Amino acid sequence: MEELFGLSMNGIMLFLLATFIGGLAVVVLLAVRNRVMAKLGLRNIPRRWAQTILIIVGVMLSTVIMSAALGTGDTISFSIRSETLKGLGHIDEILVYSRAGAEDSLGSSSYVPFERFEQIERDLAGLDTIDGLTAQLAETAPTVDLRTSLSEGQMRVVGIDPARMEGFGAFTLTSGGEVRLESLAPGEAYLNDRAAKELDAEAGDDLRVVIGEESHILKVRGVVERGGLAGFGSTLILPLEPAQALFDRASRVNLIVVSNRGDEVAGERLSEEVTRELRVLFADREVASQLKELLNQEPVLTALERRQSVLEGDLKRDLSSLRTELERDELSDELISLLADEDVSDELLDILNIRGDLPVEEGSSSARLEALREAGLEASTLFRDLREFQVFDFKHDALSIADDAGSATTSLFLIMSLFSIMVGVLLIFLIFVMLAAARRSEMGMTRAVGAKRSHLVKMFLFEGTAYALVSAAVGVVLGLLVSALIVLVINRIIATFDADFRIVTHFTVRSAIVAYCLGMVITFGTILFSAYRVSRLNIVMAIRGLPETLLPSEEPPFRTRLNYLRKAQFRPVLFLIRGVRFAVRRRFGRLVQSWLFAVLWVVIFPIWIVDIVVGVFRFAWPYLLRGWLTFLLGLLVAVGVASGSIPERDSLFGGGVSLMILGLGLMLRTALKRTSLRPEVRDRIAFTAIGVGILVMWALPPDTFRGITGDLDGDFDVMFIAGIFMVASAVWAVMFNADLLLKALTAATGRVG
Repeated sequence: MEELFGLSMNGIMLFLLATFIGGLAVVVLLAVRNRVMAKLGLRNIPRRWAQTILIIVGVMLSTVIMSAALGTGDTISFSIRSETLKGLGHIDEILVYSRAGAEDSLGSSSYVPFERFEQIERDLAGLDTIDGLTAQLAETAPTVDLRTSLSEGQMRVVGIDPARMEGFGAFTLTSGGEVRLESLAPGEAYLNDRAAKELDAEAGDDLRVVIGEESHILKVRGVVERGGLAGFGSTLILPLEPAQALFDRASRVNLIVVSNRGDEVAGERLSEEVTRELRVLFADREVASQLKELLNQEPVLTALERRQSVLEGDLKRDLSSLRTELERDELSDELISLLADEDVSDELLDILNIRGDLPVEEGSSSARLEALREAGLEASTLFRDLREFQVFDFKHDALSIADDAGSATTSLFLIMSLFSIMVGVLLIFLIFVMLAAARRSEMGMTRAVGAKRSHLVKMFLFEGTAYALVSAAVGVVLGLLVSALIVLVINRIIATFDADFRIVTHFTVRSAIVAYCLGMVITFGTILFSAYRVSRLNIVMAIRGLPETLLPSEEPPFRTRLNYLRKAQFRPVLFLIRGVRFAVRRRFGRLVQSWLFAVLWVVIFPIWIVDIVVGVFRFAWPYLLRGWLTFLLGLLVAVGVASGSIPERDSLFGGGVSLMILGLGLMLRTALKRTSLRPEVRDRIAFTAIGVGILVMWALPPDTFRGITGDLDGDFDVMFIAGIFMVASAVWAVMFNADLLLKALTAATGRVG
């Protein structure tokens, strides 16, 4: 598996590894500089082992899910790749003659004189990317084992030139040892192990091969391992000349197979280069020039661009390159290669014939569409004349499919598990809120003797990081075990309809690193937010064990909020100025630290952007908290989706409506301030109403708002947005009812912590 969500796995690993190492380095540096706080934070871990184990189990949930998803994706990709490499062996490309003759039969490849193959062999002699080239005769024929009376109705009979086996590897007997086709006597053949299993055949058996109205008897000389020239399906293997005589095709072949330089894996890396060279070699340049002239017109290029926008992967890339090459003055080899690609030519013909599901530019005239169709009819004829041979890079395509299958499996698992991952995040938050609720008196006394709020944050950060380091490692191991269990279940299902294919459990170190670092980053971020949240306590109320409102009743002054926003915009300059002040005071450690932060803010530009976004958010926070600005933002999003001014997606519309519900709930909270209700009661009423409203909204049938919005696009992003709002509602419930939850837990267990 090389990609995930369209991003390189190597890039994801390096980014997450750098983030993890950087974050851990910051925590270690803080611990070294705040040893007392580090000891106070870490001392709680060995004091209550049962609590520690429960916390580790809760914290590792997200990591288990991600590790299982990545491990399953690796396994799927590895299994398909292994089957592909086993089936094709050293075969990298296959050439099929594209111009049928009068003697060719329906359902088989067209035949070409052996002299033409020899000419191709001479033409490719100087190409150092190819180390093997051989011709075959390949047909299917019903075959019966006369000893067992078992038959194979679609036995593949292959004739191979014994003199041209270099680069493809030798045939290997299932009993061990290599064999050569030259050793076969007249009337003898080899079976591959797949065919031997179907016929229950063994060496010495006689086979009846039915060709047309004639029957031929062949003796099995031995059973060879399948793969490569021996075929992957049921295959009967003969030398080329006896096979030509068997099918009455003297001096003719219908397949040419190519082996690229290197082994099975290394050869595939040259497939794109070799395929391009072969397609150019077998293309008629004059026909290609006519195609270029035909396709290089505005209606065709416009239709091509529109089609490209709805595709993805290699085909999207090829159509983009095709459009670029068509607009060039000269006829390039790259353009010829693209035109000779069957997938590209099929897509072009679909475009030119204006397929029903193809998006056509609004307002297109009938004359414009007719011009495209006429170009399609002419192009169809030219494409038939363009290629002498079709070049199929089966191995490259199959391995790409394997990687795509692994990525798709992982993406599907992760997307389907978004709710579970969010529940894991909520569980982490719940754990630390409950820990804070249990230690409120302790934290209040710590603040009373001189500790700052930042000291409480660091205490929880040190403790949480220790939990996360262990839980992420345990989560990766358990996730891989879950992946192995999933593979076991899948194999049992596959065995009911295919006894030969097996998914082989396979994990990569890269995926384990990604799962560990991603679990750590998610946990670390949640812990940091939780620690900041629980540090905002009233010292007197904490010591006395009284409940307090989590949302401040007083808004920060306008000037304070505006000043923070200004500082965020010029943060690097402020760090430099602070460094100069430290230099004047001869505090060189702080000088280096300030200037290092100034460099980080500029070099890692997203940090600066996030700082400014936080500044804007803090400035707008009181207005968001009153509800009217939150409601207005949600209304703008919902109206934008309904009017089509922003992407028409279910997730965006649902997010806008959810923000409107949130805004209404916050306005209710503001209105309740005029009543005699206690602050914590007001908050519980408002946020309970918000949670119920959001839950009801996302539980409504998908077509509830169709009369307002029309048809909207929806995908897994709907689950993601719904999960965010629903988990946020649960977080609020935990925050505003932590004292009630703690009392219930105390009554149930008889103790706290």
